[in-house]
Order: sequence, then structure tokens, then C-alpha cells
Amino acid sequence: MNNNHHVGDLRCSVAMCPNAAHSHGMCVAHLPRMGRSEQPYYMEHSNPGLSMTRPTLSSDYSRADAMPSNQCGTPTSTHSGSDNSEGHGNDSKLRRERNRIAARKSRQRKLDKINHLENEKGRLEDHRNKLLNEIRQLESRMEGSVATTKKILTDSEYEALQLARTRIIEDVHAMYNASMIEETMKYFREDSIVSGPQNSVHLRGKDAIVLDYLCTECLFKNFQITHTRIDCGGPRSQHFRVYWVFTGTIKDTGECMNKEFLDLFRNVLDREVSIDGVSNYSFSGDKIVYIHRTADQAKFLSNLVRMSKQASAH
Repeated sequence: MNNNHHVGDLRCSVAMCPNAAHSHGMCVAHLPRMGRSEQPYYMEHSNPGLSMTRPTLSSDYSRADAMPSNQCGTPTSTHSGSDNSEGHGNDSKLRRERNRIAARKSRQRKLDKINHLENEKGRLEDHRNKLLNEIRQLESRMEGSVATTKKILTDSEYEALQLARTRIIEDVHAMYNASMIEETMKYFREDSIVSGPQNSVHLRGKDAIVLDYLCTECLFKNFQITHTRIDCGGPRSQHFRVYWVFTGTIKDTGECMNKEFLDLFRNVLDREVSIDGVSNYSFSGDKIVYIHRTADQAKFLSNLVRMSKQASAH
């Protein structure tokens, strides 16, 4: 009797509905709207406190949905962060491994290139040695052919040639002193070289001695060259050493980058100077192929300083 009275007091579980519950916690008006698939669930137990109906479950689910997302998602978020950190760690390992592989390949490529260059260098050196051997063989064959066709001079013939060379040296200096320098060109070969202290470059050709003379004429006037001795390198030597003394009057300073030396030269203009020197001659047959003159410049500079002091004193 009490149980029936308790059931009769239940109202419809639909919100704002004042009707008494008929079945499954709902009134007659709301019960037909429930579909078969949406039947409410309930449990009955001898203990009324353990009974659960559909509205109760609905309210529980509503409260669960209304809970803050951080409370329900905290375990999931923690798990996800762990997965991400593990993923990043795996990416770092893969990246380091790829870098190691790339560095290893780069080193290997460099080593292969060095080996290739060393092999190429060896091949080129072998080719160079072969070419040098071929050149030596050709030179030896040419020397042999020239030796068979070239006339070998006797001692008396070579002695006469050395005397002729000495006369050529005397003639060149005589023509130099007489300003007949163009007459000396017949004694020079086409590729002759003349060099000396008065010109900073090597003069080349048959007219090299002419250019040398013009350089001397720009600096001095009334100049003369006197031979003191002529030495030959040997009875069959092509080289001669000629000792000489040059005298002349300074008429111009020429071009000089050293201001002190230029001022020194200006102080001794129109003064006569003397220069000691040596000329080296080289011959091919009876033609001059090379002349190189050197002067005792220390002695010449000392004389210039002495004359400059004398000029300043006067």
C-alpha cells in the first residue's frame, strides 16, 4: 500500500510537465513520443536508492558534458604530449643520422677527388718524362748529324779565328770613339743583345749597339773608351773579357728616380769623369751575339761625391 502510494506521487519526468507518471517515469501524453529505439532505461532494486531511470542518466551525461574540458582531457593531453616528445626525439635521431651519412659521403667524395688528382698528376708526370726523353733523343740525333756535317777547325785555324775576334772587338771600340757606330753593325748577328749600366733594358738586334751608343751620347760628350786588357777564355773559347776605362764630360743627368743622386749629378755637370769597367763578349763564329758591360759604380759614385764637394766649396 505504501509502495502504490509512492508510485502514484511520481510525476512525469519531462520538464514542466505536471502530469503523473504512468510508465517508465513519463505520463500518458509524453510516452507515445518515445520510439522503440529510444526507450528509456531503468533499474529497479529492492533498495529504492539504487534505482536509476533514463532522466537520471540524461542528467548525469549532461553534467559530464558540462565539466571543464581540461579536467576530462588532462590524461589524454599528457599522453599526447609524451607521444609528441617521443616523435621529436625520433626526428632528431633521424636527422643526426642523415647528417652523419651526408658528412661521410662528402668526405668520401673529397678523398675520391684527391685520389683522382693524384692519379692525374702521376699520369701527366709520366707523359712529361716521356716528352723529355724524346726531346733528349732528338737533340742527341741532331747533335750527331751536326757533328758529322760541321767542319772541325784545326788548332791553327781556331787560333786565327780568335785573332779575328780580337780585331773585331778593337774595331768596334774604335768606331765607337769615332762616332762611326753604324759601321759596327756588320759585326753583329740579327739576334744580338747589348746591355750595360747606362740602359735599364737589354737592347736586341743588329742595331743594339747603335741604341747603346745613343744612350751614352745623351749623358756624355767628348767621350772615349780605352782598352787596358783583352782576355780570352781559352784557345777555343767563344767568350772574351775586355777591361776598359771610359772618360767623358757629363752633359745631362738623364732619368733618375733617386732625388739625392739626381742632385749630385746636377752639381757635377760639365765636369770630366772617369769610369772603370769590364765588357763580356760572346761570339758565334765571327759574329758578336752578346755584350754585357759592368762598371765600378762604387768608385764612380765616390768620384762624383768628391767633385760635388769641390764644386760646392768654390
